[in-house]
Amino acid sequence: MKISNLKNIYVRTLKSMPERTEWAKKEMERVGIENYEFYYNIEKTDPIIDEWKDKGLIKLGPECFQCKKTVCSCRAKVVTKGIVANFMSCIFLWRDIVNNDDPDDSLYMILEDDIYFQDNAAPALNYIFQDGFLDNIPKEPVLFKMGWGDMLAYRGTHFEVPIGKHVFIENSDKFSNPCYVANKRFFRYLTDNFKQIHGACDMWVHREMCQGVKHFELFPAICKELSHVGMIKSAMHTKYSEATKMQNLYSTTKDPQYIDKFIEAERRYFDYWFKYAEEEWGITW
Repeated sequence: MKISNLKNIYVRTLKSMPERTEWAKKEMERVGIENYEFYYNIEKTDPIIDEWKDKGLIKLGPECFQCKKTVCSCRAKVVTKGIVANFMSCIFLWRDIVNNDDPDDSLYMILEDDIYFQDNAAPALNYIFQDGFLDNIPKEPVLFKMGWGDMLAYRGTHFEVPIGKHVFIENSDKFSNPCYVANKRFFRYLTDNFKQIHGACDMWVHREMCQGVKHFELFPAICKELSHVGMIKSAMHTKYSEATKMQNLYSTTKDPQYIDKFIEAERRYFDYWFKYAEEEWGITW
């Protein structure tokens, strides 16, 4: 099924993680979305990252990129190279959209490759973005947040409803990096205001930049991401979700093998965050 009123659907993926690309192909086929293309992100080993750092386009301290304090207890103080590569890839994609010949009213959907849709996503999206809806979008930058992580606080936003029952809620605190739709004006707004990478892309787009434009949250969400809960490996950094998964498996099965796997996963998680700054950037904290 073609999603009619979207100029394009981009699925961001990595050549170094073909299992994620393959998952996305199967998921799009499962829900019947046909008009999409893969956009290949830059890798965290790409030399362009160091080029941007040398040009001052990447901020590495001294304050923490998460809480903005110089002394804090956050697990990470500086952005990882995976976070930077992800942010840069988004910028390059936004610039491609801004520089194309499509009208400013054109809508684009951007997905991550660990996406998991509600079963009726394709017909639901066609209903949501029908002609009458498009006529009411203002001639200014607009963002529609369509899906986010399945963390406990948002668990009540992930369920399927019949076609036509979704609603948009104005102003949202969700980080909708797994799936969002925006008009070309919004992507120009982002590229015009970008100066330096000083944190994660989702924080910048869905918290900082949203404050200056109209943005809406779809309720309930049309999709969620799987790397957040450890079902697909994260491309940006080691996540605690793998340890949580082992803990849950032990709770449900009482199989002692999951105790050892939990300990191993937790150790990998903390080892990564203690060492990554020096190993990736040569910075000692």
